[in-house]
Amino acid sequence: MTQEPPEQTPETAPEETAAQVRRKRSLPQLIALIAGGIIGGLLVLALIALIGGRMYIVSDAGRELVSGFVQGQKISRYGRINVYGLKGDLFDDFTLERVTVTDRDGVWLDARNVRVDWSYWPLVTRRFHATEISADVIRLIRRPILDAPSGEPGGPQPIDVDIDKFSARVELLEGFSKEYGRWDLSGMVDLPRRGAKHA
Repeated sequence: MTQEPPEQTPETAPEETAAQVRRKRSLPQLIALIAGGIIGGLLVLALIALIGGRMYIVSDAGRELVSGFVQGQKISRYGRINVYGLKGDLFDDFTLERVTVTDRDGVWLDARNVRVDWSYWPLVTRRFHATEISADVIRLIRRPILDAPSGEPGGPQPIDVDIDKFSARVELLEGFSKEYGRWDLSGMVDLPRRGAKHA
């Protein structure tokens, strides 16, 4: 029997060492680990900020901060709003001891013990939704002195307003109507940004 000579193969590149293979494999893994750590850290910080922010808002100092933002805000041509005695959870169910609307001659609307039971999540879709809004009494003291129109055409309102139930005792004083009047009002409100409005 004759033995065949071994086949000659072209020279191959030297095999990579285990350390080189590990280095190649670990660089993408290292990048993924760092990116995952950064993203995870940012998510944890965002969660802490959200929870901490929510806890701050429901504290006395947070409620004072929110009251400060609202205090004196202009309401279209009708004057400015002022709020007093904010209590409760601003993200769920809160009360205001007193809400007034003033024009250049002073208070023309005075509401007492206003309760708002609402959800803040619909605001993400530009919709205000309240399960219930109630007031012990809303007094219309006199007719407001309206500011001059701006001359700009009115556009759609900024958000949809949806109130499942509202109720209040409304008092019209002689400065608002010629005779004193008192009504107990209740109902619902559906005010889309555009289109037909229902109350």
